Amino acid sequence: MPICCICPGFADRSATEQFLAATWKSAWPQPLVIWEATYQGDRVLEALRAIDPQRAIGLIGFSAGVVAALGAAQAWQRRGGRVRAVFAWDGWGVALPGGLPIYRFSHDQWTHRSSAWLGPGRAQFWADPPLAHQAFWRSPDRAWGWWSVPDRAPSRTTAATMLQTYLQGWYGLGEDGTA
Repeated sequence: MPICCICPGFADRSATEQFLAATWKSAWPQPLVIWEATYQGDRVLEALRAIDPQRAIGLIGFSAGVVAALGAAQAWQRRGGRVRAVFAWDGWGVALPGGLPIYRFSHDQWTHRSSAWLGPGRAQFWADPPLAHQAFWRSPDRAWGWWSVPDRAPSRTTAATMLQTYLQGWYGLGEDGTA
């Protein structure tokens, strides 16, 4: 079972706790929140040192934390580790490298479109109506918008629902969080 690391960047603790309350199912393994990583991937790797490198990881990065999440994911892969996904949450202006399963979330359509040339990822979400940057992290369950996957029409949902759909697939649990 993969371990999920949260890289909240400079987001305050209470906003990150609200993000987890809105997205995390109680039956899922608790994520590893790396508060001090801000934008440093080596700090994330340091926190993962005790994890078996054969165990898959997933990372959720917010804003500057996207830089830390991507750096850690690339280093983890170079060490022979498996990366299930990197969820790039409002990492505007951050290039998404190839070779990683990346999912981009944006607080508005402008951020979504202006970041697409840096790498769209496997799927994208943009909020519509737009939300403030911090509100998007704090309240993903209230962030309505569009989930877009290549070769399919976008579908209307919340950012939390899109994230939960991928995480449910990881943990093999139903929508209610049970096996």
